[in-house]
Amino acid sequence: NVSSYLVNMSQVPLFAFPYLGADYGYTNAYGAIRKAMNQVGVFKNNIESYYTLDEQGNFAVMDTVTDARQRALLEELAPVVQEASGRGLLNQTYIADVIALGEQKNLLDTITGLSAFMFNHGERFNRQVTLMAIYQMAIER
Repeated sequence: NVSSYLVNMSQVPLFAFPYLGADYGYTNAYGAIRKAMNQVGVFKNNIESYYTLDEQGNFAVMDTVTDARQRALLEELAPVVQEASGRGLLNQTYIADVIALGEQKNLLDTITGLSAFMFNHGERFNRQVTLMAIYQMAIER
């Protein structure tokens, strides 16, 4: 529901930001989180969908990505996105697993799925933002 979504969306500023600020400086952490939020928005909260597997099983940016800046960012992020994807950290959340989101069988399942939709997307957003912010700050260090 909406209240769960709003509480969930407070996780990055309330928990991730202080940890990142302590390690990288609060100004750097704030900038990195803002930048990552914009990037996750550009990638429609599903960064994993911009990759395909090459012959060696590594993530490669899809040919459909034609914007040079987006392509460069996706190529830079490929190793961390592949690792996070392999660990199931990007697009699936615990709540989605528990209620089998996307596998509605009856009306109650459908209602439950709809109410969890916003929470699920908020959780995915938080994970991708935190992952991208940490990775980019670590690379810049």
